[in-house]
Amino acid sequence: MPRAFPIAGMQHVVDNLCSDVHQSMSHWHNFHSDLKCLEALLRIDERRQRYVWTCLHGTNLESPSFKFRRFSASLYEGRWHQVILFLKHLEPLLPILARSWDQDFYVRGVNASGVGRPAQAQAEQAQQARQGLTALDPARITVAVRSSLFHSYVAMALKLEEIPEALASGSEACVCHRKLLQKLSSHQRRKCLEEHFGKGCFVCPMAGKLLPELVAGELELAFEDICSLQEDSLRMMPLPGIPALTAIEWNTLISDFRSGKTKMLLLLRMKTTYLQKLPWLLAGLAHTCEQTSREMGQQVLDQWAQDPRPEAHHRITSELLCPGPFMDSLQKWVGGAELQDLSSTFLMHVAAWRFAPVVETTIEEKHARVAMSKRRHHIGPVRISLANRLPLLERWMRRGHVSAKELLDFFNQCRSLKTVPSLLNIANHPAIEDDFFKRPAVMRVSLARIMYRCDLQSMYESHDTLAREHDKLKRKTMSRQLKLVDREPVGALTHESLLRSAMQSHMLLLHDDEVEGACFYTCPSSCLNLQSVSAALTEPLSKRPRVEAQLPQVEDLLPPDVDDGEAPPSTITFQIVMKNPADKKVIRPAVGAGGRLAKGAVVVSHKVLRSQDVLTGDDALVSGPSAAMDDVGGQFLLSGLVGNIDEIQTCMRRWNAVDLAWTLQNSSSFGFEHGQLHELLQGLVAAGAYEMNEASLGYTALPEQVLVLQTLERHGLVTKAGDEDFRWFFTELGAQELCSCSALSRPSRVFRVRDDLPLADRSTFELLLALTDERWEWQRWVPVSKRTRRMAAAGQTFDPYTRGGRKVFYSGESPSHSYLVVLLKAEECFDKGLPAIEHGREEGCYKAVLKGDFRGMLPQLQDVPPDIETLEEAARREEPVGGLGDLLEDLGGGAGPVGEEAAALNDQEEDDILLMLEQLLDEDEDRVDVPAEPAADPPGPPGHDELSSDSGEAEPAPAVRPVRHRQRRQRDGDGAEPIAAVAENAGPRLENGFFGHFRLTVKKAGQGGKHGGVQATCLYHKKSNATGCKRFLSLESATEEAKDKSLRRLAWWCTMARDFDRQRKHLVAPLPIESCPPWSYLNAKVAVMPAPNAVQTDVELDAAAARARAPKAKAKAKPKPKGKPKAKAKARAASPSDEAASDPPSDEHASESSGDSSSSSDSSSSSSSSSSS
Repeated sequence: MPRAFPIAGMQHVVDNLCSDVHQSMSHWHNFHSDLKCLEALLRIDERRQRYVWTCLHGTNLESPSFKFRRFSASLYEGRWHQVILFLKHLEPLLPILARSWDQDFYVRGVNASGVGRPAQAQAEQAQQARQGLTALDPARITVAVRSSLFHSYVAMALKLEEIPEALASGSEACVCHRKLLQKLSSHQRRKCLEEHFGKGCFVCPMAGKLLPELVAGELELAFEDICSLQEDSLRMMPLPGIPALTAIEWNTLISDFRSGKTKMLLLLRMKTTYLQKLPWLLAGLAHTCEQTSREMGQQVLDQWAQDPRPEAHHRITSELLCPGPFMDSLQKWVGGAELQDLSSTFLMHVAAWRFAPVVETTIEEKHARVAMSKRRHHIGPVRISLANRLPLLERWMRRGHVSAKELLDFFNQCRSLKTVPSLLNIANHPAIEDDFFKRPAVMRVSLARIMYRCDLQSMYESHDTLAREHDKLKRKTMSRQLKLVDREPVGALTHESLLRSAMQSHMLLLHDDEVEGACFYTCPSSCLNLQSVSAALTEPLSKRPRVEAQLPQVEDLLPPDVDDGEAPPSTITFQIVMKNPADKKVIRPAVGAGGRLAKGAVVVSHKVLRSQDVLTGDDALVSGPSAAMDDVGGQFLLSGLVGNIDEIQTCMRRWNAVDLAWTLQNSSSFGFEHGQLHELLQGLVAAGAYEMNEASLGYTALPEQVLVLQTLERHGLVTKAGDEDFRWFFTELGAQELCSCSALSRPSRVFRVRDDLPLADRSTFELLLALTDERWEWQRWVPVSKRTRRMAAAGQTFDPYTRGGRKVFYSGESPSHSYLVVLLKAEECFDKGLPAIEHGREEGCYKAVLKGDFRGMLPQLQDVPPDIETLEEAARREEPVGGLGDLLEDLGGGAGPVGEEAAALNDQEEDDILLMLEQLLDEDEDRVDVPAEPAADPPGPPGHDELSSDSGEAEPAPAVRPVRHRQRRQRDGDGAEPIAAVAENAGPRLENGFFGHFRLTVKKAGQGGKHGGVQATCLYHKKSNATGCKRFLSLESATEEAKDKSLRRLAWWCTMARDFDRQRKHLVAPLPIESCPPWSYLNAKVAVMPAPNAVQTDVELDAAAARARAPKAKAKAKPKPKGKPKAKAKARAASPSDEAASDPPSDEHASESSGDSSSSSDSSSSSSSSSSS
């Protein structure tokens, strides 16, 4: 619909507006629990009858007992609207309950436990279980109905609901009858409309079409009504014969009232601001009052003049307000021309806006009914369909538009979906022809897509094509408008900016976790980046930099509601009203018409400070909401923290205790300081001592308070009942002067580190500080696709962190919480078998590591076997690799030219060169190290038959490669001794370095961790033909005890081999030292383990398992004829299985292995190994 603009239904707006109001109220949860107890009493018939008999029968309150015959309200959820509906049914019964409820009488009517006769108790329990109610608690009911706070809270919630409810119900009226029917009841209204429009018609056709009136100012009236809700109405609420509120209860009531009112104002302004912007503002031209219509036309011209670029506005705005007949007529209309002098184009558009609806259809009003029915009966969408169509059919039959016989005939004809297209004359539609022979569910979807169109022509247009065109147009428009927004240059991400962002998240986290009720914060004004909410919503985004430059100072926007001094301009005291307001669903205008709230910003409501030394003192006094704070004019967006980090950490404080304090708005005029009269004013308020309150007995003052009261009496604020009467009352002027303040105490630093919490429960900010204390360095994370050689030359290698490695962590603007915890627990993870910590992985991978599951991390850490030195290792140790120097000379160049040439190649060419060098190294080692004529074939280790050829003939085994490897080490002349097997007296029974069928290899210090380590090779599992099963454990220290501990844990791991069927499961087997068996058990168990034969890889096992799970139908399918088998490459001579894992990788895996780091980690990992035959 290119010529339409969206309008948010007012029913939906008000529902969403009020649904979140209760979230900012601290007492809401306890209040809802009390209501559930009353629901358990009133929803069950037998319990209401017992209450009437035991508590009302024979008393002076028996006459209204008929009100308890029925009670249908329920609390199926704790959201605002459901509670308000329940309170509307409870309100007339609550005074009767408060005066008549007697727990002893109610329980005495049955037994001491509150259970009635067996038949009655069974009926009660059946209803309670069927309706899902809580168990009856008479004692809890007694506390609730006699609580002054409970009664006041009911009245306060209903008071807050009045204005939004009036806005929603008023939007359903019509412009032609609403003044006539305004004071009539619902029954009288329906009767009048039925007499006017005919039998069965109770609604005017123009009902709900009030968009011009809402745009022209009725929304502002709703804002004024909400702002007019003052605390005076709470203080004047009558309580049904129960004690007055205490100071703590007053604090809770007024605090929740302020929170609910402030949040309601903000949400209503956010969700309806679009109506004051173009193109919705054009609907104000259709107002019935000509003067109002001309004023709206002037506002349209003023908004267009702010940014007259067509590309900055909605397509309708650009089409109408560009030079043309509509723009000319608009200027004439604003200038005073008559309607007959205007163009027909202008009149047609204005007439269409008169019929624009602002309320939803009947489908929206059934949300609660459908939710309750689905929860109770699970009847699903059928309930929705019948609820919307049966009332319509009922009206048609009642008005005589259709007879019952015709209706039944139509239903009979439509029993089959295949007959519906011919009945609707759409049988030749292309979509119907494609889906005619498909299932009924597919036919139903196709019919819905065809029928639910705006006109007959669009019925034959492709829905998918229109959706693609709409999305393309939408993206094009958004891209064009984003170019018009002058964005401020964003500085490069630094460690300080990362800390500031984490500090803001830390403050919000503490606000959610630890704060109950109202909470105030104080900090220097230079530490907050603030922006006015009204400016953010009103001014166009395309003009935002100019507007922000002209914003007044913060202190100028906060006129105090008291006369005593001025708030220090260097500090700000505020409350957090809402987090992330940009996440709320709103209709956003174009960038040239209005603004929007920045994502991630926090709405902050400022309070005027009335005390000194708030940054160092132990208490403070803060005034209540000022006149500027009754609307969003006193609210700001906190988009971030600025300034010095040390200053923010030191100066920002949170006040943990907030108490209510009564004062007078002009205390200094009467000669008193704020807070000085709190006890006196609290006594007057608690007694309800108001001159207009006839039910109050007044306040009897103490002798020391008489002089103060006489002073206030001279100013006309209080009065006495008589000359000899010592009871005092507030006058009307005194009630207006009375206001509440907040006494703040128990300050604490917001950004202190909570050392008592475990690492997993700390915030990101606390983890960053912990990393800084452990001397970790931060670098910005760069994706692989954006990395360059300059980064590597500058030290940004993004290598995994290993034990003893360089402590560098990486992140973007929002670091992963689990990633930081893993880094802080790196030593623990290494001890449990993790070889290294990869950077830049997903959050779930790090969470799995914290739980001890390393499977997500290990596939990325396939280390090179320890017996093979990679080119990087050799270059780092400046040791020549056997035969490589001669090969490079044969190629025609040394290391220098090769390095210069490689620096000019791209990444793919570098990989190709590394692949070629690895192949040459492999061939060179085979040529140089393997003896030409072995004296005899040494016996292979157990399990060598798994490397036999496909033909089944055993190939001769080559020479043992450990000997060749030791010879190469000795030829290098470095003086290093070869890797030796573990001595037999160390504990395990080793034969030539083998523990049973497992090879144990010891690595020196520096090559495998700080103190060295031990690696075990398992022959029972293989990940693939190129990757075997190995596990490495580093030594905690250089002592023999640490070496024996690691050897024993690895030997235990070896004996577990037959307990696992996959390599990936065996690698992550936990090895806690507390449960490790002794050497005697391990030696005995490994001695009886059979040799592995015909080992299948994990890939083969997974494929076999997938085939086994396949349906039998696939197994019966005719197999395809097999083609001529491809020629197989000549197989290499099979290596002994104990050394297969130490061979260089095959050609197809060479590029993968060349990028792997050497096995210098300190926990388990999988290593590449060639075992192809």
